[in-house]
Amino acid sequence: MDNNTIKAIFESGGNFALEIKTEDLLKLGDYLVAQTRASTIEECQRNARAEDATMTATEVCEFFKINKTTLWRWDKSGVLTHNKVGKKRLYRRTDIDKLYNSKEGNYN
Repeated sequence: MDNNTIKAIFESGGNFALEIKTEDLLKLGDYLVAQTRASTIEECQRNARAEDATMTATEVCEFFKINKTTLWRWDKSGVLTHNKVGKKRLYRRTDIDKLYNSKEGNYN
């Protein structure tokens, strides 16, 4: 039975009986679990990369078109906080995107 035939049976909405071997059902289950696991891992990796992305203070200022005093004020008031890596202040891209989208263009 090909995929088009199976699709047609499902789309007809009619009742039907299906006989399947236990071995084939287990293989299908293993296949579905493997596919779900692979797509979940891929999505998690994409999200992790997005969360790991950072911007420097200069990049944040350029992005929001603000000066460093405003960025310092945001940091002190908790609007946008930084993580220090060595001597660099780095801001998470996810936090920047949240601020950008929440204020609808009015960041001050």
